[in-house]
Amino acid sequence: MDYVKAVAELREYLAELNAAIDALDRLQSNTRRRGRPPAWMRDNKRTGRTKRTHFVTEIRSRR
Repeated sequence: MDYVKAVAELREYLAELNAAIDALDRLQSNTRRRGRPPAWMRDNKRTGRTKRTHFVTEIRSRR
């Protein structure tokens, strides 16, 4: 086996692990960030929810 190739693969794997660890650290932090959340975070929060616009329009039409 070529040692240079093995070392290059291990360094690439180390870079991937460091990126994963950094991502988990950012998720763990409890500080609230200002501004719009990323799209992947918004999509997770919206699952299972329905919009309430129908209810609001029904109330307005009754008045």
